[in-house]
Amino acid sequence: MDQVLSSSVLAFRLLAKDFEILLEYVHPHEDNLRTYSHRIYELLLRASTEFEGLAKYGASKYELLEVGRNTNIKDLSVLNTALDTKDAEIGLIGWQPHMRFITPLEGGGDDPHRLEWYRSYNAVKHDRSNTFHQANLKCLVFALGGCFLLLTHLGGIKFDPTEHIHHDDGVEWIFPAWPFSVRRQGDPPLDAFV
Repeated sequence: MDQVLSSSVLAFRLLAKDFEILLEYVHPHEDNLRTYSHRIYELLLRASTEFEGLAKYGASKYELLEVGRNTNIKDLSVLNTALDTKDAEIGLIGWQPHMRFITPLEGGGDDPHRLEWYRSYNAVKHDRSNTFHQANLKCLVFALGGCFLLLTHLGGIKFDPTEHIHHDDGVEWIFPAWPFSVRRQGDPPLDAFV
């Protein structure tokens, strides 16, 4: 694993730990999705910034951009297509009363700014005083899910072919060291296995 991806995994591990600490104070339940706070705001900014970095890294890694061209977050659409991540779901282990699945990259099309959580991140980043309520648990969960999805599909967090559950509509990949799973139609990218 290269240094950039290794650093992103470390940053995400810290984010996941901080998220688990947050859930000691905000119960992981649908009723609390609109809960917002300075701690959630901080984690949303960190997760979304990590997501942007991973999207740019992935677009460069897979040579999806013209040589010498600077990447930006809109390049995520090219990466989504290459990695086939638009419809992949993230399972939130520990969600109450039962595990919840989200699709953090669905609906982004050719512009991540169409993603509700990404728009909220940009809004609070540029105008916290008027949009602070958008730094909520729902947006944070989706931002973390987007990061986890990119990390698994870029090879930073490896799929273990023995850790999976078959569902009627696909396969759920389990990651014992993480509070997330990935459910998708078909198999993950071949280079994502241990």
